Amino acid sequence: TSVTYSANGNGIGSYDWNFVELDGTNSSQQNPVRTFMNTGSTPIAYTIRLTAASVAGCVDTTQKVIIVNPQPTASFTATPEAACGASPVLFDASSSVAATKYTWSFSDGTSGIVDTTSPLVSRYFPENITTIDKTYNVTLRTKTNKGCESEPVSKLIRIRPTVIANFIMDKDSSCNPLTVNFTNLSTQTDNNYTWYVNEVGAAGLGIPNTPNRPGYGFQYTFLNNTYNTVARYVITLVVRDDNGSPVCES
Repeated sequence: TSVTYSANGNGIGSYDWNFVELDGTNSSQQNPVRTFMNTGSTPIAYTIRLTAASVAGCVDTTQKVIIVNPQPTASFTATPEAACGASPVLFDASSSVAATKYTWSFSDGTSGIVDTTSPLVSRYFPENITTIDKTYNVTLRTKTNKGCESEPVSKLIRIRPTVIANFIMDKDSSCNPLTVNFTNLSTQTDNNYTWYVNEVGAAGLGIPNTPNRPGYGFQYTFLNNTYNTVARYVITLVVRDDNGSPVCES
């Protein structure tokens, strides 16, 4: 902060400004300029003294105090910096210096968060329905309780394509044995697909199977060895996008 000091008076012959607390110097100018710095986290008070002497030799001294508030420094972490679609990202600005208010911009089409008093923010980014990663430039600005503002700091957040598992089958019931063709309608075409077969009520997903039809589809023949009761099965398709980090699953 630059401050100009002005000395007003009639018949003044000399000026002696004492800036010892600031930089150990004096000035004989009528209106000196000094720059006050505060690189800490608490306010600093500087006492400035002016001694003026008239041409007749009369001397008087006055003093004023200038308070320099700290300049905040914005800093934050993002966990994780790369996420799957519909996964939250936690932003933590606790490492910021001298900050009491936090303003966030997420470059996601929203108005962001303005002057919140908490350094912690959890954010869901829009689902990525494309086939490539999307990035968002997240920017933080902070303020002190005196209104001093920090320089902005930014991080890039990467959102992986959303994985949506989906399939249809050509039949869901028939006589024993029953062969069913499952067609994969999932959103991606180059992922890792696993088909699970399990009896209704059994624990877990069941027996894993790799695709055995075109388009990562699956064909399975169901058997009923009880002959006097209906056999029911659950089919589960798990899709993993392991072409990047993190690995996303549906």
